[in-house]
Amino acid sequence: MTMKHRLPCFLIPLALTMAAAPVFGAQGGAEPLACADKSIVASAVRTPEDVEAFVQCAYEHVQAVGFAEARRAFHEDERWRSGPIYVSVDEMTPLPGASRAFVFPPDPAREGVAWGPLVDDFDSDLAVEVHRVVSSFGEGWGYYSFPNPETGRGEPKATYFKAIDWDGIPAAIGAGIYRRDIPGTCEVDEVNARGLDAAPSSEKLQEFVRCAAMEIESNGYFASQTLSTDPRWNSNSIYVFGLDTYGNMLFSGDPYSQWFGVFSRTPELNARPDGPFAGRDAIAVGDAFGETFLYYSALNPATGRPERKVAFVKRVVAYGVPILVGAGYFPDDGGQTGSAGDGNPGTENPAGGDSRSAGQGGTATLLYWQAPTILNPYLSSGTKDAEAASLVIEPLAEFNPNGEIVPVLATRVPTLDNGGVSDDRTRITWNLREDAVWSDGTPLTANDVVFTWQYCTAPGGGCAQASRFEEVASVDAVDERTVAITFDGPISFPYAAFVSASSPILQAAQFADCLGAAAANCTAANRRPIGTGPYSVVGFRTNNTILYRFNPLYRGVESGLPYFGEVIVKGGGTAADAARSVLELNEADYAWNLQVEPEILASISAGGGGTIVSAYSTLVERLMINQTNPDAGLGDLRSEYADGTNPHPFLTDPLVGRALSLAIDRDTLVRTGYGTHA
Repeated sequence: MTMKHRLPCFLIPLALTMAAAPVFGAQGGAEPLACADKSIVASAVRTPEDVEAFVQCAYEHVQAVGFAEARRAFHEDERWRSGPIYVSVDEMTPLPGASRAFVFPPDPAREGVAWGPLVDDFDSDLAVEVHRVVSSFGEGWGYYSFPNPETGRGEPKATYFKAIDWDGIPAAIGAGIYRRDIPGTCEVDEVNARGLDAAPSSEKLQEFVRCAAMEIESNGYFASQTLSTDPRWNSNSIYVFGLDTYGNMLFSGDPYSQWFGVFSRTPELNARPDGPFAGRDAIAVGDAFGETFLYYSALNPATGRPERKVAFVKRVVAYGVPILVGAGYFPDDGGQTGSAGDGNPGTENPAGGDSRSAGQGGTATLLYWQAPTILNPYLSSGTKDAEAASLVIEPLAEFNPNGEIVPVLATRVPTLDNGGVSDDRTRITWNLREDAVWSDGTPLTANDVVFTWQYCTAPGGGCAQASRFEEVASVDAVDERTVAITFDGPISFPYAAFVSASSPILQAAQFADCLGAAAANCTAANRRPIGTGPYSVVGFRTNNTILYRFNPLYRGVESGLPYFGEVIVKGGGTAADAARSVLELNEADYAWNLQVEPEILASISAGGGGTIVSAYSTLVERLMINQTNPDAGLGDLRSEYADGTNPHPFLTDPLVGRALSLAIDRDTLVRTGYGTHA
């Protein structure tokens, strides 16, 4: 591939299928998630919309599995309980103090007995209020303040309740979120710059900025002095800044931004062509969306060097004037330089063999308009998911662009000639690299390979790659770094298992409790797998955005790999939108699978903002024609193969098949769809 300012966009004319699975809390016309796909989980609950969907799914789960199994699941399963998010079920009664708890995971001892008075910090009896709302409307919100089981302190909570028949007793099923972004909830000892600096994360950053924004909303411009100088809001490399919607800096705790009280440095969110966003107006983005994450390069006051920065900004209004309040942290990865998102190389040569160059290429933004939904290829047949996961988890070997098998986690590709494949073709032996370690620092071993086979073949797991192991009789650890795969009989192609991004190695320790039917419920592992690859996942929003960060334990670091310190995969939109983002708008570095009409793609690429590369593969567009009898009068036999006794009345006729083949104008299809000739 060639580069022209941006990484090339990619055109792949091949068949892809993607089940619609819109993001939890999706916007802009996305269809709501179905509870059956198990994508709605406690760990993903962030907003009131999330809570409503979560409660609805909990309600449906009770109807599907019954009271006893639902109660067990609400107590034990990761899908239904995560930190302060859990499902509760309480008896509905208008009598004060008489309501009983049927499900209460924080304290199971309270279940089955009357709550007694439930008067909260607002002097309301919660049980009476829930009965009033739910008995009148069927479902609704309850707002109250009781001690948070995790902190022991009274905190405001919003819970959504829904009427349910619990084993013959009228009850309400509900779940809620503690609101830490309203006045009175930003505790100084919990939300402060020192804590964010010590353990930075996107969640802590959002909380920090939202609390700073409340200072502005409560005290107006008078808060700017506090936010600029108070140690609560400034620590080491962490500081708060404020801008007007024209990009002018109003205040900042950044010592480099001030000189004797006069702002002398250009605001770090400036839209200059040579600025961190290469001319893009990030101020307008924050103003339009209300709050947003931004990724760029800025001067780190703790080191005095330009480094990659993850920032969050929120729009507030003080005395009628809109202000963008923001803060950010510098990822602790050795101080990589390079302008995030601008596609410009850093100061080191990525192939120069100097470990200091690893991760110093800034941020690469990749667009997958068919957005990844999971980072476990064994639970998805989608190319988008396998490719997104390939930055983290790796196979024993993979195919290079020439179709050749090359080793990845293995020291070599076993063959008949090198003795890795037995003479009778019933056994293949792989040797693992000694320098391959998991991103948590533990070594990769043969047991991880054996476990991956057990994971995919476990009954009830629904492994999407099960066909890769159909002819495998056993996978055995010969020693810590040697794996032997034995087949049912002689096999002509022994490279289906553990070869390519669709069949990577999973860490046994992380997925130990995810075998069989439990696989789909392991949301955290499926979205943030521990890997041996060049990157680790630090943020995942299904059908939206995945943030990866350079893995300092990657085996290629000594030779300067990987080049980029951070990778952002953005999903959604259309193929044409993705093309424009790279070729016209300079908003991204790479776009995948640009199935766009040739005339439109030619127009978009006329500006020379990138290079279009086409690649053909063995996957093809195809039309599947029913070969069995679809007659509705057949009942259960309709469209069933029935050992060949139920053929289609005419589509199985070879002459009909030949006629259909001759009727297809292949040249027109190829020319129209891909702008070339067959």
